[in-house]
Amino acid sequence: MIKKIFTTKRGSALILVLIVLTILSILGISILTLSMSNYKIKITDQNVKTAFYLAESGLEEAYAKVGKVIEAGINEGNKKVKVELEKFIENEKQKEKDESNSYDSPYIKDDGSIDEKYLEKNLENEINQWFKDQYIDYINKNLKDCLKDYTVVDTAIDKSKPKIKIIGKPILFKKTIKIVGDQPTTVYNKYQITLHSTFTHKKISQKIKCTFTIDVPSYHAPYYIKKIMAQANDNILWKKAITTEKNLYLEGNSIKIKGDIYAFGGEEKEHEKDKKGIIVKNNNTIIEGNVATNQYIYPSADNASLTIKNGDIYCNTLFIPSNAKNCTVIVNNGSVNTKDDIELNGKAGKIEIYGSYYGFSDGRNDPGHHKSSSIVINNTDIGNNSWLKITGTQVDDHDKDARGLIGNNYSENKPGVVIAGTVYISDVKDSSGKDYQTGESVSVKGNYIAYSKHLKYNSKRDERFNPDNIIIKYFSPLFLADEYKIISENGVENGDKYDVFDKSKYFEYYNKDFGGLNLGEDNGISIKNVIHSTGAYIDNGHVHSSIIQIENIHSLLKSKAEDYKYYINKMADPKMVRRAGDKREFTALNTRTRINDIFEFKAEGLNINGKQFDNISKIDLDTNELVFINNNKNKSISIIGKNAKISKGDYKVTLKDTNLNGIIITKGDVYITGEINYRGTIIAQGNIYIQDYQPKTITSDRSYILKKIYEISQMDNDIADQLKNEFNNECSFLYELEIGIPNEDDEDKVNSFLKYENIIDLHWEKE
Repeated sequence: MIKKIFTTKRGSALILVLIVLTILSILGISILTLSMSNYKIKITDQNVKTAFYLAESGLEEAYAKVGKVIEAGINEGNKKVKVELEKFIENEKQKEKDESNSYDSPYIKDDGSIDEKYLEKNLENEINQWFKDQYIDYINKNLKDCLKDYTVVDTAIDKSKPKIKIIGKPILFKKTIKIVGDQPTTVYNKYQITLHSTFTHKKISQKIKCTFTIDVPSYHAPYYIKKIMAQANDNILWKKAITTEKNLYLEGNSIKIKGDIYAFGGEEKEHEKDKKGIIVKNNNTIIEGNVATNQYIYPSADNASLTIKNGDIYCNTLFIPSNAKNCTVIVNNGSVNTKDDIELNGKAGKIEIYGSYYGFSDGRNDPGHHKSSSIVINNTDIGNNSWLKITGTQVDDHDKDARGLIGNNYSENKPGVVIAGTVYISDVKDSSGKDYQTGESVSVKGNYIAYSKHLKYNSKRDERFNPDNIIIKYFSPLFLADEYKIISENGVENGDKYDVFDKSKYFEYYNKDFGGLNLGEDNGISIKNVIHSTGAYIDNGHVHSSIIQIENIHSLLKSKAEDYKYYINKMADPKMVRRAGDKREFTALNTRTRINDIFEFKAEGLNINGKQFDNISKIDLDTNELVFINNNKNKSISIIGKNAKISKGDYKVTLKDTNLNGIIITKGDVYITGEINYRGTIIAQGNIYIQDYQPKTITSDRSYILKKIYEISQMDNDIADQLKNEFNNECSFLYELEIGIPNEDDEDKVNSFLKYENIIDLHWEKE
């Protein structure tokens, strides 16, 4: 029986299955055990890496903070240099004033300005010494304190904080004097500080040590510069310091603007007393660059002064009003181009143009007071406390490439003085209501008396000036010479109109016959190198009748009128001018380009280092950079610098320092108060007010703007996308940029703090 059981084959399959299942179970359990062990190892490794990276992040944040202190130290060094240079220059001025010697400072030019290049070249060692001493003093006092307490960990990862500890005492900057060759040389050791960062994550602790070795830079040295060929979007407004579709009010003292200015000027209404355009209300305003406005350029308050250097001026009228005393306008090395007049009306007023003048409107197609370029002097002290001087000399060609694209024919564009129009006596009209046109291109108040008398007989003169042939007519409220008698062949007596050239002669003859005209004494009116004057002009006490030295004068005047339209209607932008092949076409010059033709104004708010602030009313700016776009024309922005006493504006930005780099684009007004040194551009559809008595410098910096636009193009967030859209309406081109790492001041991206990598040396150790 037993044998039978063992020899039967029934149930063998079940046994085989059980054996296989047992083997598979053993294998499964083994694999599961191995997987769990591997998983635990991976988790542990991940926790180790997390702890390590978060410990490392503490030292990276320390690097960012050290970078901030270095930047502040550099700024303090720059301030020290500025203060010491001011002291040095003041001492030089005092030496020149000392009557005991005839000292002539090589650092001060004849016109009183400072020769900055000579100054920096010859005081290079002293400047570096001032800078470095202030820099090391600031770093020694502040760097250690900045590393005492900060948080760097994202709480979504771990709520604990790395423990940062300063190991030992920092090695501070010290300077020693060593003899190199025969010369004593100042040598600085390097600042050194060591930090220990510990972070515990899921009971796993990681420790990292880093030693920061910091060097002493030189004054104005590049700290981290890289040249790249970047794609940048450009437009004409990036090339200007200030652009406004309304008016520029220069209301404070000590204003310096380095760069081109465009202020179209608000629409002037007849009942308004104040003129529009570029208005100077206080003294010591200096503009270096081209200036264009469709309205007036003028000082409007007592003692106001305006100097425009190294730039061409395009305006409707250059003007000193009658209610402003002791005002000065100086144009140094630039040509002045006026659609209407130069007017000198205020007492003790002075206009000096060291360059050419072109008054290009002759009124031939549309005669009248505002369509005829002339020089009008309505004050009573010309030649005593007031004067007008125009040298008519050659000036540097400030913008040849741009103007050459328009109608400026340089073979005709000779240096000199062109006065295409003549003066009209205001409020003196004939029976048809037309203003009385004189024969003067340069007029002094009261000299209209020349047309109120018959001339003396002179056989050498044309018969039309024979006193018997002069017809004086009534122009309410005056009687003025207007026609001369002619006798026809049949003996009929008629009257024929004096043209402007006749009246020019009439004015000259009156002065010879009777004298008594106001000619501004000997030096009150000095106008040299006159190459065209439609009417009579005055120079150093002498009257000169019409002068025409250019055969194709009408071509020159047309060319100047086209230049004016180019600067005013197209903001001097050659891309905005339509041309057909080689034939120049100017129809597009008559249509005006506006700011919103270039910017869409879709973005809004204040952007600082990639962070957006919407609907702000006030913000304290602890960095030196901002990008501001406002699409609400009813809201204004106020930039408040150091020692500001007044401020307006819906958006108020208060600076912690005087320095600010920026791009400001707004539909509203702009107010600038306090001491400020601004680089970049300001673009406004509203008015721009530069106020109070603190010194201000505004510098056009196209390179900075293009760098900033490039940096924004590298950002990957909603804010950057908004800003990119604003900057894409103009041509895009390859441009060589010298840049640091994008987002170099963004504390959320501490790895980007490489601006000072050649100043800071790092030595890392994992413990």
